[in-house]
Amino acid sequence: MEYRDLLVVLIMVLGRSESKDTKVGLLVEGSEISYGSQVNITSFDLDIEINFNAEAMKKVRTGLEEVLQKFMNYTPFKTDKKLEGDYIGLMHIGLRHLVDADRFTTQILTYVTQSTDLHLTNRCNYTVTGSRTDELTVLVSNLNTAYEKMGPSWTPAEIRADVAKDNTVRLFVQIFGSEMLNLYNDNALTLSYIDSLSSGIFPTSLMGLYQAAPCIGPKLNEELTVKNCNGYRNVFTCSIEVREPTAIQTVRQMIPVHYNSISLKGETESQLFVKTQTGSRVQLLDCDIDLHDTQDVSICELLPWSVSCEHAVSSMSKKDIWKNCNFTRHDKFATGVITADGSVLIQGTDIKTKTRRGTDTRLLSSESPIIVYTSAEIVVEEKGESYVFAGFENFTTDEVILSALDKNDIKDMENAYFWQTFWENMDTSDYIDIALILLEIILMPLTIAGFVLACKSPDRERQRKAISKKDIFTYNHHMLKNRRSSHNRR
Repeated sequence: MEYRDLLVVLIMVLGRSESKDTKVGLLVEGSEISYGSQVNITSFDLDIEINFNAEAMKKVRTGLEEVLQKFMNYTPFKTDKKLEGDYIGLMHIGLRHLVDADRFTTQILTYVTQSTDLHLTNRCNYTVTGSRTDELTVLVSNLNTAYEKMGPSWTPAEIRADVAKDNTVRLFVQIFGSEMLNLYNDNALTLSYIDSLSSGIFPTSLMGLYQAAPCIGPKLNEELTVKNCNGYRNVFTCSIEVREPTAIQTVRQMIPVHYNSISLKGETESQLFVKTQTGSRVQLLDCDIDLHDTQDVSICELLPWSVSCEHAVSSMSKKDIWKNCNFTRHDKFATGVITADGSVLIQGTDIKTKTRRGTDTRLLSSESPIIVYTSAEIVVEEKGESYVFAGFENFTTDEVILSALDKNDIKDMENAYFWQTFWENMDTSDYIDIALILLEIILMPLTIAGFVLACKSPDRERQRKAISKKDIFTYNHHMLKNRRSSHNRR
């Protein structure tokens, strides 16, 4: 027996961590995964404070313009443009923050869809403080106070020579820059929160913070869903649903093996194949397709797998597999997957699997799918790409487990997938088209028969006419003969 034949004997049906199986089948044991079950559902209101309106902001804007105009017209600046440029140049960032903050304010107010205030008492809520009108009024007052400390009779030379006078002028600039930065940050954050919530996204920067509300309390592995939002004159509020798993379960994932991009599928694409820690049967784990930003674990439900398909896969009864199991096709899937026992599942097309120890690289196999046991680095080459996996030091020899399916089996799997997707993709109009085609096939013989009969009818008519003409000729011939006989007798 050749070495290649010896390798074919090595097969695995389902990977088992306690011992190596003999063929790569349709499922291989992977890593453990955790999910949440027994979900507890609560809700709360997330309030984003809007403590200003267009009229209040107009007053604040007017106050800022007045104090800034006074600073621009400060007497020493009129006689020394260089001095003016030095101090006003320090205000450019603050002025830019002022313009942006004012623009953010306008955007925030577009979310106010209700013309009334919301009564905020007796609610389970968490409030995010935004910009307040009274704080903005104090801002203008602080700037005016700082300006009044600048002596109107100071000369440019005195300001340059006296540190105290220079610091007094700089104090106005610093207060302005600091207050504008705070205003910018407050409005930018408020706008970001409101925009995210209105798009149905809970702000990640508020994760954990909302739990400070007494009516909410600590949460673990929760999922947050924005149900609905409304903008009032005093607050932008959203109803938030909290789904918290009260129990965390751990199962071992069973990895579907791909043959020409086709693999086993549960009842839906989102379902995973798993084994529980205490059971030997494969079951389906139905989870959210995506793990949300607000989730630490998926919230899932454990469902039974089709008994007929499970038995067929566990016994590798191929005809029953093609008949009873569901299949799917993936254009992209993991080329290499680390299995439960530290080996690596290699799958894909045009695969070359090599081992590398230092500078020594050797070709291990050109077949796929395979499972590789080795302590060396595994280098997988596919379509110009290379993937490197670390070996498992507990393996003392290099071993390759080949597929349980031959080319004919893979062809049967492709046919099973084709007919499943063919019927799954059929809609009402397709069934109508098929019915019409079948009806045409049934009626075709009748149509042909009618056509043949129609073609034969003119021939019969011509034949009838030909017979009629022959009879007339015979009659005339007899009449003429009789007349001649009569004439001769006379």
